[in-house]
Amino acid sequence: MKKFFFSGYVVLICVVFLSCNTSLKDKHSVPFVELFSNDVKLNEDSVLLKYPYRIVKEDSLLLIWDLHGNEHFFHAFNLIKSKTEYLFSFGTIGQGPEELIACGGMDIQDGLLSVVETNKSILYTYPIENLKRKITKPNRILELPKELIPIVKFTDRGKDGEIVLDSKGEYRFILLNDKGEIESKLYNIPNEENKDLANPILQQLWISCLDFNPKNNVLVIATVMGDVIEIYNLKNNKKNIVIGEQGEPNIKRDGRNLIIRAAYGYQDVIVGDTEIYALYSKITHEEIDEATKNGLSTPSGGNLINVLDFNGNIKKVFVLDRFINGFDIDFNENTIYGVTS
Repeated sequence: MKKFFFSGYVVLICVVFLSCNTSLKDKHSVPFVELFSNDVKLNEDSVLLKYPYRIVKEDSLLLIWDLHGNEHFFHAFNLIKSKTEYLFSFGTIGQGPEELIACGGMDIQDGLLSVVETNKSILYTYPIENLKRKITKPNRILELPKELIPIVKFTDRGKDGEIVLDSKGEYRFILLNDKGEIESKLYNIPNEENKDLANPILQQLWISCLDFNPKNNVLVIATVMGDVIEIYNLKNNKKNIVIGEQGEPNIKRDGRNLIIRAAYGYQDVIVGDTEIYALYSKITHEEIDEATKNGLSTPSGGNLINVLDFNGNIKKVFVLDRFINGFDIDFNENTIYGVTS
């Protein structure tokens, strides 16, 4: 459940599954389904956002993470049909108590919004019902192990705790229990192309988005700068590593210098009850280089949502009519919500 924004004002984009708005293209037997969006403009009294990055939707409540916010990271809106009402902002940016210097993400499980402070290694939780009543004080503040700093990406396990990417690159991810203690450190970055890289560089190269579904115990990690989907079942320890056409995140060697080839891979991922939904860009290194030479920029986010089964097979691809940074899905409404900068 996510939305779109443009500089100067905020625009929310609802991408709706409608049969009359779809067309199929045959490519290697994978159906491509075109989706068209409806813009939902925020009222003129809304807060100005600098870089809307992620969104979640609970009933009529929209929560938007502004990656480069001025005073707050998070903003709440009420959505009724195609109209929105700005409610409040929270997650104050600063050095003080209950303030955040940087944010490692937000996630909702079991009626609770979880937020992680990147540099302080602190977990804040907010009951959704409290937020609906405009109560923005966290009901729980949990200090996490300092060895995890910086926590750049995390996902919630519900009552079982959290999952964070290992910022040191020694392991792929770390499980935390409900007390914030380290439960286990699991797997390695599935790197085959650059085995000589030091772990911290490897971690930067393999920075990823991730999501976990406690209903089926499936964790999915998707590379931001490559074409790799990692699927882990935390109940039976089964894993699938799927490398797509564009391959692993790569590095360019220029003498003694290492240059990360910042292609756009997966931008966001959602683990559903039966399928995986992964937002993909597919903009190549060559396209980025060509745009840079001509003083142009490439779009932020992605415009493809790959729908995969839990073995990593692509079942279909939703082709959006614009690029988005993040998304959420309201399965009851059969609607995708996307946000763009």
